[in-house]
Amino acid sequence: VLNRIPNEWWLTPAAYILVALTVVGVVSAIVSLRQSIGRKKTILSRVESVSRASKDMLDLVLATEKPMIHKAGQFAFLHRGGKGYGGHPFSFASYDQTRLRFVVKQHGDMTNMLPALIEKGQTLEVEGHYGGFNFSSAKQTQGWIAGGIGITPFMARLEQRYRLSKGELAEDEASSI
Repeated sequence: VLNRIPNEWWLTPAAYILVALTVVGVVSAIVSLRQSIGRKKTILSRVESVSRASKDMLDLVLATEKPMIHKAGQFAFLHRGGKGYGGHPFSFASYDQTRLRFVVKQHGDMTNMLPALIEKGQTLEVEGHYGGFNFSSAKQTQGWIAGGIGITPFMARLEQRYRLSKGELAEDEASSI
């Protein structure tokens, strides 16, 4: 294919842009394959509890070494560690910054294996926070509709609002609500 492109084309701005984009793509692929994305946003946690919320849902609580500052509606990747395992994204079901709660629906290959893979006391890596779920509104009240596991961002938001009403949140946290 390259031998069909006239030599003078390689001196055009389009050629320079193509080469630059190719280099960026190759570097990005290498970073991704080395599993380096999000490494700076990763903290260690210990499985505090893992229990069945229902027949096909697990309630997973992790205690972290240091706070993971996140907002209601965001998610994190949970990693068991080791090569070749890229982690899996789960929405925060709590607002607590050092005691992270995830409610997981067993609905796929990885989530169906979770009961056998995770046990109390185990160390997990938590990478995040990612995403944004915008709860801000000029309205005094809001109506929320969620079904199934989609309720987890609302669980975190309800906890956040409860802690705000009890005066448990710092002023800067409360101002972001």
